[in-house]
Amino acid sequence: MIGRDGAISVAGVEAGRIGVASFAAPGALAKVGDNLWDAQGQAAGEFQGVVLQGALEGSNVRPVLELTRLIEISRAYQSAAKIVSNADDLRQRAIERLAR
Repeated sequence: MIGRDGAISVAGVEAGRIGVASFAAPGALAKVGDNLWDAQGQAAGEFQGVVLQGALEGSNVRPVLELTRLIEISRAYQSAAKIVSNADDLRQRAIERLAR
């Protein structure tokens, strides 16, 4: 069993503890391996969360909202590309007329 504080118990006896910590500047952590991070001299603070046995971490992305944003961005890109194309056509026609 794993307790909310990260204590690992086997047959009711604590066999170990999962190390959890928080950092003032988590963005300053440097990736050292697949699952290893270097604190770069930062002191680890006390973890303010809980550890849950058997829980699966969910995504922090809302698919419907992100798909809607993707469609909006795609339409904005198409509009901008059309404006550039129209300006290019207008410039080409102006050059042809001035050349005559």
